Amino acid sequence: MYTSFSLAMGVLFIAMGLSTANSIRHAGAVPERMLPFFALFLAIIVFNIGALMWFRRRLIKDFIWDGRALRFHTLGVEQEQLRDIAEFSWLRDWSGRGGRIGYRIRFRDGQKVYLDITTPNAAAAAQQMQARIDTSRFG
Repeated sequence: MYTSFSLAMGVLFIAMGLSTANSIRHAGAVPERMLPFFALFLAIIVFNIGALMWFRRRLIKDFIWDGRALRFHTLGVEQEQLRDIAEFSWLRDWSGRGGRIGYRIRFRDGQKVYLDITTPNAAAAAQQMQARIDTSRFG
């Protein structure tokens, strides 16, 4: 649902930008040399929408940690994903300018997911996951 909404909003913004650029060009108010500026503006919009959709596929919205495996859904993927502790490569803090935002989890296949600290039970689960990763690595 969220992905289709984001996509619809992106298409709407692009259409509005193209329409505005076309109207200004035909009105003669902007010289032809300004068209690259409009193209750059549209490219920035497309890039930002793509980055948002890319990140939404990696942000965990809910999860179940049973001590051995992580079952989770991300904002951009409706299908449940299941990862065993043996698939974990590392778990690290995810921080921004204001401090800790949550946790970054990387799996052995290279996939990364992000667990927001405001997600219920995120801190406790992250501590347990980290302990299991350390145990499996050194134990």
